[in-house]
Amino acid sequence: MDTREEKKFTGSAEKMRGASRKQKTSLSRRIIIAALLSAGLLGLGGKHRENVQLKNMYTEEFQTLDANNMAASAINTTAEQILSQLNEDTFEKTHEYLIDSSNDLIEQLNGINKHRFEKYFQAAGIDTDKNQVFSVKITPDLIDKVNPENEKKTSYYLICDSRYIEANDIDSVKLEADLRDLVYENQNFSEKKLPDLKNNLKQYASEISTDKLAELTLINNNGKLISVNQNELEKRIEYKNKIENDPVQNFFLGTSEKQKEHLQEVRNSKIKNLPKMANTQIDNADDPDLHQPINGPDITEGPAHER
Repeated sequence: MDTREEKKFTGSAEKMRGASRKQKTSLSRRIIIAALLSAGLLGLGGKHRENVQLKNMYTEEFQTLDANNMAASAINTTAEQILSQLNEDTFEKTHEYLIDSSNDLIEQLNGINKHRFEKYFQAAGIDTDKNQVFSVKITPDLIDKVNPENEKKTSYYLICDSRYIEANDIDSVKLEADLRDLVYENQNFSEKKLPDLKNNLKQYASEISTDKLAELTLINNNGKLISVNQNELEKRIEYKNKIENDPVQNFFLGTSEKQKEHLQEVRNSKIKNLPKMANTQIDNADDPDLHQPINGPDITEGPAHER
């Protein structure tokens, strides 16, 4: 075979191999597209993919959380004991007993709330060992010195040092704040107010349950609360594993290690900014700034409120 024939033969062979590779690639793409169509995934946009990836990232985060079942069970037992005594006709419901019982629930709820949410304040650079994490309630008749934009509304906040997290959807925070408000309003004995104190304590104690307090809770990238019980977590894990173990779904909805790292970097940045700066420094749950009526005198003025 002369040189021209060799070149011609070699060129033809290369074309055939190139055509073969192109055909295989084309076939592979067609198979993937057909599989995506069959799975109903091809028409879904990037936003759906991102939502699935975030959901699975939250699922992985849930798996690292401690449900704190012992603390939830302990406070549920305390609440049941209080309810039993409140329902006992022969048991004397003194002002001291009602306040002490309320404070007992507050202390235990505060422990659960700190356990659940202190990491968000820590991410913002606050030392939660030196600064108390506590819940507060501001009613429509009070000046909202935490976030003035919420004035004339009932608002719940979780506060630590100069930062706060809005907590209108967090049951354990609301219960702690409601009980703190109850104790503040009834710190001085009043025979007239005693029945309301008893009934309100009874209501709040009845809202406490192990299942509710043992839920795993996190705040998503939009600052919204996500809570799941063990059954819901198992379903989320099953969904995540199904995607990862299905080549087609994993191709479209899965997350590479590089993408996971990027999502986690974004998540860490969001978490750092979740606690917002309060309009006024709030020292503790009894701070006068939390109890100033809109139409009342400014009780923060004068030596009694010096910082």
